[in-house]
Amino acid sequence: MFIQNYPTPYRVALFNCLSEKYDIECLYVDTSPESRKWDLVLREATFKNFFSEPKKLGVLGRSFNYACIPGEVRARRYEGVITLTSYPDFCTMMGVKLWARRSGIPEYLWVSVWRGYKVSSSTSILSSLEKYFLNVINAIFFLGVESAISYSGAGAELARKYCNIVLKGSQYFPLEKKYGLDIVRRQVRGDPPPKFIKFLVISYIERRKQIEYAIRLANSFEEIFLTVAGSGDARYESELKSMASSKNIEFVGYVGSDQKKKLMSEHDFLLFPTQKDSWGFVVNEGLYCGLPVLGSSNAMAVRDLVRDGINGFVFGSYKELEIVFVERIAPMMRGQNICDYNDMSGAAIESMLRYNKQILANFNELLK
Repeated sequence: MFIQNYPTPYRVALFNCLSEKYDIECLYVDTSPESRKWDLVLREATFKNFFSEPKKLGVLGRSFNYACIPGEVRARRYEGVITLTSYPDFCTMMGVKLWARRSGIPEYLWVSVWRGYKVSSSTSILSSLEKYFLNVINAIFFLGVESAISYSGAGAELARKYCNIVLKGSQYFPLEKKYGLDIVRRQVRGDPPPKFIKFLVISYIERRKQIEYAIRLANSFEEIFLTVAGSGDARYESELKSMASSKNIEFVGYVGSDQKKKLMSEHDFLLFPTQKDSWGFVVNEGLYCGLPVLGSSNAMAVRDLVRDGINGFVFGSYKELEIVFVERIAPMMRGQNICDYNDMSGAAIESMLRYNKQILANFNELLK
């Protein structure tokens, strides 16, 4: 049994592949009803899926969401439970551990990094307290766990503190179709140089995604054409649209897999300016489609997958983002080094395909 927050095209494809050899079931414990938007993805699953029912817990006049393990799951017998650690619902995580312990089911962890992987407090006292509580929570997560698999460097480093066996995985697997997208073979660019340098943002619209960085960049340079795809916080989206003074900025709303693939084939760079992300699957998708990524170092996917100057560029602040555009991207795309862009696009695909066998090898080792 795999326990995770919500299904993604990536995970469905991975588990479909693993289910050819193993009897796999998945329980999704996301407490928000938004997870049901993945019903279309679940229709493609070849393994059995369960959804927990969100419940509310009242404590001191406040209400907290948590997920209950369905009775149908509790009644079944499993040889092991593998829990993804990235979701933030601590109450649910403890409920899963108690159920496994009482049922005598061996526990394993699929280690992402819990939502506090990056301490965000600005003062040293708050920072120290946050680090302390995160260490306590991590120790609880790993209690009684002998083996773990990780798909990020930080996750493997964390697991080594608590586990004797750590299988360092990668976020890749050998399928011709991944993440709900087919490979997009990008058209090789040549002379004359394009009129616009096209940036694409695909993201849930919320403040921690720092989409205002993309708007500021497009406002500052007239050769940039920016497309923002996604939905979410209506107030924040309204603020972004008010900021957009350039006529070369468009908002297209939520996009499905086919629209996403089309957008990725029509743009030059994927821009991922997030303030904080435990991973960021759109980075996988962009690289897989040959779209070099201009990404924030605050995302684990950028730190693990993007090689600066090889398959994309990495920045840490808005000022760094501007410098990367002025000194590296603009000269390359104006035709001075256009072959470098074509090499970068090819390297984006290769950087994903290079590690394709690693994740299956590690999961096979864990599941044996």
